[in-house]
Amino acid sequence: MDLLSVLPVVQEQVLSRGIPVPGWRDTETEHRRFASAVAQVLTELRLATGLPPGEAAKVLARAMTGIGVLQPLLGQDGVEEVIVRNGFVQVERRGVIENVGSLAPDSHFEQVARRAADLGQRMLKGDRPYVLVDLPDGSRFTAIIPPLSRRGTAINIRVFARTALSLNDLARFRTFEPMPDAPPDAPEEDLTTGPEPDMLPPVARFLRAVAERNAATVLVSGEFGAGKTTLLNAISRYIPDDVQLAVVETFEELKIAHPHPLRVVVPEGREGNFPTMDEVLNIVVTRMRPDLLVVGEIVRDEAPRFLDAINLGKKAWSTIHGNDALGALYRLETKALVSGLPHTAIREQIAAGVDLIVHMRKYRGRRYVAEVARVEGLDTEGYYRLRYLYRTGWGGDDLQFLTKELGELECA
Repeated sequence: MDLLSVLPVVQEQVLSRGIPVPGWRDTETEHRRFASAVAQVLTELRLATGLPPGEAAKVLARAMTGIGVLQPLLGQDGVEEVIVRNGFVQVERRGVIENVGSLAPDSHFEQVARRAADLGQRMLKGDRPYVLVDLPDGSRFTAIIPPLSRRGTAINIRVFARTALSLNDLARFRTFEPMPDAPPDAPEEDLTTGPEPDMLPPVARFLRAVAERNAATVLVSGEFGAGKTTLLNAISRYIPDDVQLAVVETFEELKIAHPHPLRVVVPEGREGNFPTMDEVLNIVVTRMRPDLLVVGEIVRDEAPRFLDAINLGKKAWSTIHGNDALGALYRLETKALVSGLPHTAIREQIAAGVDLIVHMRKYRGRRYVAEVARVEGLDTEGYYRLRYLYRTGWGGDDLQFLTKELGELECA
């Protein structure tokens, strides 16, 4: 008999006997106690599972708590995303999709989605058949159930690294090397030792110098999963302690090393009279006096206040989706239109306030810096004027430009 096929019977017994089911944040002792109670149920009912009662109980207990059969995947090395489509499970590990298989019926994953919604004090129901919530370990859980999802429950869990990677770590993963011509096949030992701090590639040294001097407003752009947040985390290590730092996000995913940051989370799907992102950013920018504002991601409401900050003498960093450096500016324009300002005025604010764009790409499992561009205002026809300090796939001149910029910044 399939182990999970006995799950409904065991769940019914657990409820009828009043056995307390551990909550999301309960201790390991309480989880072990629950597994022992499940083992007793299996023994008394003589349910055949093909496993000893103790082992079967651990699996079933896990299926009735947390995120069920998906829970072990969150702790696996290198897993960045867990994906479920109608009962079939995949993971993204270091940028590569791997099939895990059909771990449970779709009904199990719908139950997981409802449990996650309950954790976030939300409801999955007819007029809201989706949920976005942070799990206790910081992972970002998104689920869509029928009828909005036409083929079973769809789940994506974004898994964030427990510790932020450094620029040296990213250099080991070849983040600052040109785009490869073939799939990466470096042996594992090539990724265990990286360059010394003063031997970092010029791109990394340049970004480090920008952070150390709080010298620029920076947009990190790229597609989904290109490593934008990872790069922002890495350069944030070099923000001086005496810089007044404010961090505003919809999910707490940035790992900032600064000792005294102001951290604010304005969750998506907020209900009632909870402050809006626009209200929160207005308070943070105008009343909390940050020298540097870090916005986790510019999606919509963040854009106008981001532009306010960078045109009030503040420096700001954020991530944004885009196809390339120039496309990131156009996307920022589009998002800022919710302010009601004329398009021309928005473009002028962007051109005057954004200093650098760092564009990330991913290719066959590798994430890398593809472009570093300086915004140099508008041309006579009102278009953005960009000077590319670095672009992969181009000749050595690009690296020379970047090296010159780095030298000027380090001497400033």
